Amino acid sequence: MKKYLLLLILSFIFSCKKDLTGHWHLRDLENNSYSKASIEILENNDCYLYFSLSSKPSKGEHFPQKNVIAIPSDCGVFMFDYKINNDKLYLTNALGTEFIAEKQNDNCDRFKDFKTLLNINFLKIEKQKDLFKPKDSIENEGLSYYFNIDYDTLNNKIRIEHIDEIKTVDKIESIKEYIENSVSEAEIPFVNYVLTPDKNLKASDLKLIINKLNEGYKKKNYIQTLKIKPEKMNIFEYIKINNLDLESDNKLLYIIN
Repeated sequence: MKKYLLLLILSFIFSCKKDLTGHWHLRDLENNSYSKASIEILENNDCYLYFSLSSKPSKGEHFPQKNVIAIPSDCGVFMFDYKINNDKLYLTNALGTEFIAEKQNDNCDRFKDFKTLLNINFLKIEKQKDLFKPKDSIENEGLSYYFNIDYDTLNNKIRIEHIDEIKTVDKIESIKEYIENSVSEAEIPFVNYVLTPDKNLKASDLKLIINKLNEGYKKKNYIQTLKIKPEKMNIFEYIKINNLDLESDNKLLYIIN
């Protein structure tokens, strides 16, 4: 009898756990940073932390019985204990920093959550999927760093957006130095570059960027393209650069399709 009573009590406790499945916007209570971050919690308790429109999310796990959201990160920055109050989560990370996450309605998607500094017209592979064989994910392809690229027709310069800054080609060394200083020396050969070029960028301009990025250690390079039917937060697919003819002065739009 006691056994069944215990099972009934445990069942009641777990049934009272609030369902956190859905989309949440994250904000640092101390200095209001990460105001652009969002967390997606799935029914299977997988969760994804998003920081920008272009870069891939960080995958973690929700542990509802422990009131923990655990997302791999340096120094436990995104390892959260949380408390629930209405539709808000009050989170504290391993460093003691406090955050708040507010649940959003179903109308949120990645384009509404985030904007790019450069006004990128995204590439889509509409006619040559068999040729380019886009991947749905490059999650297991190593350490990925993301760039948006366009051409400033007013000033006749290629522009590169990286971590909320816009730089020109002559500043690309500073970008490489930042990346290589943010990983260990052993990790540098495993760094990938994921490029999100404007569809009107010339292939030859993209090749110029790639050649400069590949000076020193040669990296894997991917182009991030918009899916034909983007789904809320899952909107991109990826093709390898070596599948493209980059000698041409044609716009990427015409090479892809």
